[in-house]
Amino acid sequence: MTFSPAWRHGYDLAIYRESVHAWWATGSPYGWATQRGLGFTYPPVALLAFVPWALLNQSAAWVLCVLLIAVAGTAFCRWWSRLVAPGASLATLSLGAAVLAVTDPVNDAMALGQVSPFIGAAAVAAVAAVAAVPSRAGAWAGVGAAVKITPLADLAAFWFRPDRLRRTAYALGAALVLTLFGVLLAPAASWAYWTSALWDTRRVGRTGSASNTSLPGLFAHAGLADRPALLAGVGLTALLAVGWWALALRRHSPDRLDLALAAGVLTLLATPVSWSHHGLAVCLGWATVALRGRRLLALAGAVLWTLPVFELAGRLDGPLQLAVQSVRPLSAVLLLWLLAGAGSRVGDDAAAPDPRASVAQASG
Repeated sequence: MTFSPAWRHGYDLAIYRESVHAWWATGSPYGWATQRGLGFTYPPVALLAFVPWALLNQSAAWVLCVLLIAVAGTAFCRWWSRLVAPGASLATLSLGAAVLAVTDPVNDAMALGQVSPFIGAAAVAAVAAVAAVPSRAGAWAGVGAAVKITPLADLAAFWFRPDRLRRTAYALGAALVLTLFGVLLAPAASWAYWTSALWDTRRVGRTGSASNTSLPGLFAHAGLADRPALLAGVGLTALLAVGWWALALRRHSPDRLDLALAAGVLTLLATPVSWSHHGLAVCLGWATVALRGRRLLALAGAVLWTLPVFELAGRLDGPLQLAVQSVRPLSAVLLLWLLAGAGSRVGDDAAAPDPRASVAQASG
């Protein structure tokens, strides 16, 4: 929160709270918007997560939200560190957690009172986690998708898991159950969301918004209109996804953590409007690269997601502004390439032999 102007403190949390109040008063949260035209962008079932905050005043709600992000973030980082560096010292892990805490995806989310860290963590866990019954981990993607549609991108990553069908079934089942519950909870609001609010991108922001960190945003900053920028950005992201998988297969068989992080980075790049607090997978990716030995490069990548890049861009114009606005999406593309390289393996994937090695031995 150190890097955030005071006006941003609790800004998104206030939108959640006012949207709940609007739902109570009118039956729908989608008729309310801020002076900038921003409003509630989640399906109706997400309202349940924000009701407790609506019962508190803004200051108390914001403080509790910050504490919840800190506690949940600590638990998540502990789980993640056991995957990527089970033998790391407490000092190393504490330093890594401190660095993650000051990056924009965490710092920005705390300042705004954002729900995005929880959605990002659920998306990573859906692909990388191994539960008592491994397939059940996929339900986390369903929970995230029921609150915000983008975690459905995990379905593509599931395809490369050995339990792909069951993991996908858990994800779609959880998303469907929660979505239907939202329909029963708020039928009018559900109709408004799926027929209108979901497609109204003005409630999120324009593709050409100065701080959009996606590839569609990059093309919009370069001068393309919103729709051509969207098509170009999504198309390029699709090519990057295919290239990542091909490169990863040439170097090694990607483990579940690589898949989870790559899916998160590609989702950030493809989403028409992505803000800094959506980039949890990017910062986890840089931390993973650091723990795998590329410390200086990873530090440089983390710095780009810590400094107030877009505030600097706002003071510039012309080619310099475009260059600064391009730093974060291009750093995410570089991270994808690094994640496709050979690295330490995690969990059950490390124990599984590479089938191509067996073929090579059999063929002499």
